[in-house]
Parts: sequence; C-alpha cells; structure tokens
Amino acid sequence: MNRVAKKNYSALWTGLLVTSVLVTGGLAPQQALADTGTTYYVDCSLVAAGDGSRSAPFSSVGEVNAQRYTPGDHILFKSGTQCSGSLQPQGSGTHSQPIVIDKWHDGNNPVIQASTDRHADPAIVLFNQSGWVIRNIDLKGGYWQTLSIMADEPGVFSSYVIENVTVSSNAWQPAFDQWMTGSGGIVIQPCSDKTTLKDITVDSVTSHHNHITGIQLGYHHHQPYDEKGDASSGMSIPGCNMDIPLDKPQPKTGIMDAKIMHSSSHDNDASGIQVFGATNVLIRGNELYRNGSGSTTTIANPTGMNGEGAWWDTTDHVTAEYNNAWGNREGKTGDDGSGLDADRMTTNSLIQYNYLHDNANYGVSVIAGGADSTGIIRYNIMANNGRKFSDAPDVMISRPYPQGQVSNYAVVNNTMVRDWGGQGIRFQAAFDPDANIYAYNNMIARQGASEFISSTSNAMKFDRNLFFTTTGSQYYRFNNIRYSSLSSYQLWSGQDRSSVYKNPFYVLPTSDSYSQPIWPDYSLKSISPMIKAGIDSDVTHVPDYYGRIAEDVSIGAIH
Repeated sequence: MNRVAKKNYSALWTGLLVTSVLVTGGLAPQQALADTGTTYYVDCSLVAAGDGSRSAPFSSVGEVNAQRYTPGDHILFKSGTQCSGSLQPQGSGTHSQPIVIDKWHDGNNPVIQASTDRHADPAIVLFNQSGWVIRNIDLKGGYWQTLSIMADEPGVFSSYVIENVTVSSNAWQPAFDQWMTGSGGIVIQPCSDKTTLKDITVDSVTSHHNHITGIQLGYHHHQPYDEKGDASSGMSIPGCNMDIPLDKPQPKTGIMDAKIMHSSSHDNDASGIQVFGATNVLIRGNELYRNGSGSTTTIANPTGMNGEGAWWDTTDHVTAEYNNAWGNREGKTGDDGSGLDADRMTTNSLIQYNYLHDNANYGVSVIAGGADSTGIIRYNIMANNGRKFSDAPDVMISRPYPQGQVSNYAVVNNTMVRDWGGQGIRFQAAFDPDANIYAYNNMIARQGASEFISSTSNAMKFDRNLFFTTTGSQYYRFNNIRYSSLSSYQLWSGQDRSSVYKNPFYVLPTSDSYSQPIWPDYSLKSISPMIKAGIDSDVTHVPDYYGRIAEDVSIGAIH
C-alpha cells in the first residue's frame, strides 16, 4: 500500500520531488520525425475517388480506411474541408517513425464529422495500434466517444501524440444523474488488466461540450452499462471491460507515462480530465472550467453529473501543476464541484502551482478510500471557492468509504482567500497513526466568519499558518473540539503554536479574474507578517508560485 513510516518521511518527499522532475523533463520539444514512408492526401470536397496522391487525393474516409499504413507514413487532410464518417486507419508506427494524421495546405483545420446516430463510431478510432500522431484537425460527433484509442490484447501499446486538435459533441447522454465513465471527447483506455497504454502526449487540445468527460486516460473497472435497463449508475460504456470484481482494485499500469498539457477542457457534463489506473501522469498548464452540471433547477449540462476540473482515481505519481481550474460545478446530488480531485487509492500525488478559483465546492479534494493516500499540496493560489457551498473548505481531505486512510500528506505554502467566510483546511479522514500529516505556511484570509482549521483527529500537525478575517468570528476545530480564538486553540490543542492571526497585507489581484494571476497579484507587501515567517523543509524550499526562490520561506504561495 506504499505506506511510508515516519523514519522514511524525507524519502517520501524526495521521491515525489524527483518524480516531478522526471515527468516534467519530458516537456522538451518532440524529436524530429524521420522523413520516411509514404504521404497520402485526402480532399473530401472532391467527388471522384483517388489513389491518395497529391494530384488524385482520397475523397472519403472510407478510402483512407481501406489502406494499411506503415511506420513513417503521413495521412494529410486538406485544410478547410470536412469529411463525414469514422476514420479507422490500420497499421502501427513506432516512436521514431510514427504514422501521422495532419493537414495540408494553409487554412483552417480540416474537420471529421462522425455520425451521432445510436452506437455510431467515433470520428477517429485506433484499436490495438501503436505509434500514432494526430494533429491539426477538428473532430466532432460519434456516439460514445469522439476520439477513441483502445487496446485489449495483452502487452504494451505505446507512443501516441494528440496536438492542436479540437474535439466536441459526442452524442450519448445517459438518463439523468447517471454517473458514467468511458464516454466523452478523447478516451484512451485499456480494456484488459493485462494491457498497458504508455508514452501518451495530449498537447494544445480543446475538448468541450462532451458527454461525459473532456479527456479520459485509463479505465474505471465498473461493470458495463446496461442499456436495456437504462437506470444503472457507476458504470462504464459497453465493449471495454476488464472483468475485475468490484471489491478488487484495478492495476495502476493501464496507463503509464502520460502528459496532458496546455489544453482546454470545458463545459463538459462531468470532469474536464479523468485519469484512472495510471502511473506517472503529468497534468500541466491546462484551462479546466465550467465542467459539471450544477444542481439547480436549470442545470448547465443535460446529465446532472458531478464536475471537477481534473479527477484521478487509483493512480501513482500524478503531478498536477500550473493549471487554471475555475467554475467547475457539483452534480444534481450536490457532490464534487472542485478544481482538482485526488480520489481513491491515489499515492504520491503532487498538486502545485495551480490557480484554483470560483469553483462550486473545494479548491482541492483528496479522498481516502480502498488504500492509503499520500501526497503534497503546495504553492497553490485558491480564491473564492465555495461559490455554491459557501462554507466549503479550500482543501478537503476526507474518507467517505469504509476502507482506506491518509498517510504522509503535506499541505504547505498555499494562499487561500475568499470574499466571504468559510472553512480553510478540513481533515476528516481516517489517518494512519504513524503518518506524517501536516499543514504549514498556509495563508487563509476571509471576509466573514470562518472556521480556518477543521480536523476530526489529532494525527496531524499545524503550524506557521496565518489566519485573518475582516469581519465575523474566527474558529478552529482540532480533534473535533472547537475553539473561538487562536490563543485558546493554541493553548489547549498544542497546535499552530507559531501561527498568527494578523492582516496578511498582500497585493490584491488586478488581472482578469478568470486568467492566471500575474505579478504582483497576491504578492506580499513589505509590511506583511508572512515574510520570512515559514518553516523551511525539502517540501517547502522550492520555487514559489511565480517561480522565484528565496533563502527564507514565507507564508503563502509567494515568497
């Protein structure tokens, strides 16, 4: 269960830091592709069939599908044209010689419009194939998915790049309030517990107005959806099932070494990004907004689904950084609606440098279920979360399941501000008694009555935090005992002994409230009591939100 005892605590954080460097190290520009293979041209504005040459292009996706492709081949669609149907090209490439789907000629991206009829195939389908690059193309329609990459044969399938692609409007909609996985804009998943899809890059993609998710990596091992009953919830789409009993965890090797970067996933019924059964995933620099349906009488999306900016479950070493997650909504049941959600059986999550704001519920939620949860939440700016649930904390660590506990979690150097009251950090999970769980160097500022700290256990440590509210009462709850002043809380709980209740004196943001902050937003004024007041450690002594390194650690996300 990857449990790390106190004596190995530093090793845990060092491992997380190293993993972040290794994953982020893959951000170098893609290596030049070998100029080999055959180039095939497609122009769906033509009527006559062709041989795929530039002088006689293919004129339909059916002609493209009839050809088998080999490493280094290119399939180029003419800019500004639209093809109808499902592109299902055959063959596999390699990492150095992938098969490339791209555009030719200057102009707008070509469009592949798949049917939206019941059970219609996606706009692009790859099945048991490796070595593909899909770029500079717009995809629409399909029933379950718009772009599908799946495999069910034992072994490893690898090397997929999807970049500068727009994906939208798959057709399937479940009965209202059914929680489903496997349906959405881009779905990349194994269909067997003996199958791995690895070396995946999703870059500069826009995925919007999809049912259910914008981008999904991995398979959630729920049972297949019962279309006849049409009343099942917590299921996955038909045709891709690992056949794992629900009481057995799925492997974390279905997806390995993946990146979702610089992309926009918005206005989807449920999460902008979903990751399941995966190891080493980087979610970096994405715009994740207005996902989920909401629970009002007039919901934003038709399925009543819970929304998150990004949600991962049964994973190891997911790094989420530099994302802008805002306006994500709860579902019909009132659950979720967070910027980022590290759900069940997530070990070594690293959540850093994100701007998490104006979400219906939490900024970050961590769910302990099934096994231990470990990770770091640091140097994030969280602003005006709790839009629908005003008392929701910015950081929520909980356990709504019978099994599972939290071990080795650090919540450090986060800036949490709100134009009203509400909780700051809430720990209400089961905790490993030997765990190292702490919240240091956080700034929690409110403009209303607030319970800054809330814990149901005494298994964690709080210190060097700054609390402040312009109006209303201050509260602190530790081990389920509530205190109405910082001094009484410090005296009787022994926590936050070096923490202060003072005006933080930070620079109010002046940039567009929906864009990521720019300097000097949220920085510290020279009179701020947070300057050089933090605890230094391997976890905290890294660049701040703006990438600056200081000799002395301050409180909050900016030194």
